Order: sequence, then structure tokens, then C-alpha cells
Amino acid sequence: MYVDSDIIKNLQVKYGPMKQLKVLLHLLGGEKEVARAKLVDEGVGVDRMFHGYVGDVFQLAEPIHPRVWKAIVPQKMAGACKEDMVVLHGTGYSSCSWRVRIALALKGIPFKNVPVNLKTLSQKNEEFLRINPMGQVPALCIDGLVLTQSVAILEYLEESRPAHPLLPAGLRERALVRRIVETIASGIQPHQNFAGGTVPPGIPEKYKVAWEWEWGKMWIEKGFQGLEQMVKESSGKYCVGDAITLADVCLVPQVYNAKVAKVDMTAYPTLVKVNDALLELDAFRDTHPSLY
Repeated sequence: MYVDSDIIKNLQVKYGPMKQLKVLLHLLGGEKEVARAKLVDEGVGVDRMFHGYVGDVFQLAEPIHPRVWKAIVPQKMAGACKEDMVVLHGTGYSSCSWRVRIALALKGIPFKNVPVNLKTLSQKNEEFLRINPMGQVPALCIDGLVLTQSVAILEYLEESRPAHPLLPAGLRERALVRRIVETIASGIQPHQNFAGGTVPPGIPEKYKVAWEWEWGKMWIEKGFQGLEQMVKESSGKYCVGDAITLADVCLVPQVYNAKVAKVDMTAYPTLVKVNDALLELDAFRDTHPSLY
């Protein structure tokens, strides 16, 4: 089988003992669709999913290694979200994406994960901007809709799938959950990620990364001072009482961010206690960034 190497440029994949292979997706379906290729190396049992933008031009050119070509499944994206599909476009280490993965797992909702590489700015490509014009992750395809903004997605999942509730029944308890969610989602996480716009003029290039890391660490520590007190007031086994809520869904990814930033967590014993308890649960462990 052959495809034009210009359709998707230099998608390099290494399969165990095999050499780097240039894997190019075959044009299937209509104009400007996204196709997913399921590539299986039967020799070493590797099964991986890859996706890419496919244009409306197809030519015979680059050969595809026969050992890894298994099947190609076309899938329309952006505005053509199928009712029976749940597809998450996200990034493994994105705390916003992890929140959604956790909620889907807690709700028992199977989903397909489509990775978005933020390091190569894949979120700014034309095909992804058709999914989310803001160029941000996560984006969730569900019930024929494309939903963005993690907290809005969490609320939709809670309202559309009330089984395994993640908001308490009581009005007071719901407010306590939401203040933790908003503290993390609005008061900590966005500020830690704004480091690129804070480097003062004149800072040598070799120090810019260190400056950005310190900026993120500062905002996490600042936010955790207040968050520790909030969770201490409302917690039982988890953030609010003894039932898992949206507050817990947001807490674990943010504590992960803190550890990556080398925040000294001994100053926040309640957050550590709740985080450790949550990481005992499959929904949190099985959606960990290291697995995505």
C-alpha cells in the first residue's frame, strides 16, 4: 500500500526491535477528514493508535511497511461528532485533561483518547482549531457535541449522567465542592501556566526556563495556602466529607502539578492526606499522565 508522504509529514514511530518507520495515513472518506490508523506489529505485539489530518489529495508514493499496517478507520471530526461516540482530545500531562479522564472513569463512561501534542503546538493546527477554536485541551466529543473547558465538561457529565454522582445532594456541600473546584481551576492552574508572559526583559535565555518554573511554583504555593485551609474545614476521607466529588477530581491533578514543580508538600498535610487516599482508587490511578 502506498500514500503521498506530503499528506502527513514525518510521522516517525519506533516499534521495539524494528527501525524507525514512516507511517502515513491513507485518505479515506470525504474531503478534509481525520482518519485513525490502528497499527499492529504482530511480531512484538505492539498495538498503537495514531491520527492525523488527511487532505483531499491522494497520490501513490511512499510505501508503508506491511508488518505494521493493520487497518484504517475514517472518523469525521469537528462538527460531525457522532451520537454514539465519546472521544477525548487531550494531553497526558495536562491537569485539565486529567480531570476529565478521572470523571469519565468514575462515571464508568468508556472513551477513546486522541492525544494532542502541546510541545509541537498541535493544538494550533487548523484541524484541531476546527474542534476547539480556542486551541486548548481538553475537548470532549459526546452526545453529538464538542465540549471544551474542563469544568464545563465536568458539569455536563454530572448533569447528563447522574449515576455515580460527583456533587453532593445538599446545597451547602455543593457550594463547598464548587469553591474548591473554582479555587483550583480559576485561582491556581491558569496562573501557574502564564509563566511565558512574565519573564522580565533582559533575562538571559538560559535562565528563562528556570524563571518560568519558579513562577509556576510560586502560584501553586500561594494557592495551596488557602486551599489547605478550605479542605481542612470540609474534608472527611476526601475533600468534602467521605464521598468522592468534583473537588477531588480537580485536586489530584493539581497536586501532581505541584510535585512536578517541586513544591514542598509537607506544608499542606490535609491536601497530601486526601490526595494519597484518592490515588488508591482505580479511577485516579488508571488515568494517570504516565499512562497517556
